[in-house]
Amino acid sequence: MKQILLVGDEMRLKSGIGIQLRMLRKCFEAEGHEVSNFGYTGLFDSFSERDEVVHEWDGVDTCRYGPSQLYGGLMTMDQVNWLTAKDWDVAVVMMPDHSEGNMNFIKYIRMVLMSKKIKPKMVLYFVWDEGLFFSPMITEYMVKPELLELFDLVVPVSEASDIVARLTNTENMTGIVHHAVDETFWRYPTDEERAAARAKRGFAEGETVVLWTGRPMPRKNLNVALRLFKELEVHLDVRLLLHTNPEDEWVRNLENVVQAFGPDSVVWEKRQDLNEEEFRDLFWASDACINTSCAEGFGVPTAQALCCGLKCVCSDTNGSSTIEIAMGNDGSVIVVDVYSDFDIVSNERALFGRAELMSIDEAFRVFEESTFERSYDVSEVARRVFGMEKFNTKWTQILEEVTS
Repeated sequence: MKQILLVGDEMRLKSGIGIQLRMLRKCFEAEGHEVSNFGYTGLFDSFSERDEVVHEWDGVDTCRYGPSQLYGGLMTMDQVNWLTAKDWDVAVVMMPDHSEGNMNFIKYIRMVLMSKKIKPKMVLYFVWDEGLFFSPMITEYMVKPELLELFDLVVPVSEASDIVARLTNTENMTGIVHHAVDETFWRYPTDEERAAARAKRGFAEGETVVLWTGRPMPRKNLNVALRLFKELEVHLDVRLLLHTNPEDEWVRNLENVVQAFGPDSVVWEKRQDLNEEEFRDLFWASDACINTSCAEGFGVPTAQALCCGLKCVCSDTNGSSTIEIAMGNDGSVIVVDVYSDFDIVSNERALFGRAELMSIDEAFRVFEESTFERSYDVSEVARRVFGMEKFNTKWTQILEEVTS
């Protein structure tokens, strides 16, 4: 039995990193290891919000939040004592960007542990969240070699993450391990389950529903999804199921935009009100899914949608590129060039040997000529590709490798 520490800057169970920390925890606990979580974030406005997340992870015995950027970035003695109470064998770290601030925080954790002569093997589950191989952002967010040197092993989550890590000439790397979804939960619905999910939202039989889910922050590119939907609406009888947080700071302006489509075209779902079963209902009620982020580390909702048998329209980001490749380029993932609006060319298509992508204006014609019908075959492939069995096997091997 090993003592394993999971470190993530965001541990909310509905966030992409939070979901993967939970998958890792399930994997390691199934092997009989003891697992705890240590989080750090500047995203919370109060300590009470952080306490709520801690209790989602079964309480303070196996989960603590460390310093927040909002509160000076230094650990309290209580946090230090919790972090150094166990002689950790391995620490697995996930973070959404690899800025100097995050690098310094990892150094801080190492320093605190080493002060008590605790020296776990450090593993970075490497997510290149920016997904941008262009523009001045690449210099600001490019991974620094000295960050990867802090780790005994680097595990890339995608083909793009793998390429970015190798650009630093890092030698301590393992093979790509895609994010996982629980394939026993995210599955193809029965006819009764699908009918119930649609009836709950008032969708008529035969009515085509397209789902968009996420926070309406700029990098999620909802304006592109709305533009694509506008094209679809002209040619097809289709409704947009919009799953987002109505209290989000970006929603106020968004509501005015959505109103232009008419109240009958767009159905809103309040993001924070849904539990996991209700969230899955959104996929069961829909016929296709749109993910138009201009930056995405992996795109867990896309993998979840595919496991439920939905075809997906995705932007040309590293997460979508990985998912398209992993699915065998079988047509279940239609990749759209979201950069053309900004006169920016993504080098990813060259890196992955992909031909020119269709534009937003062309994408709706693909749907007009094809079928929106969900596919059991798509679900079976996705559940095999992104399911826990492959994920668990690879992480068990990684754990053995790093501790041998």
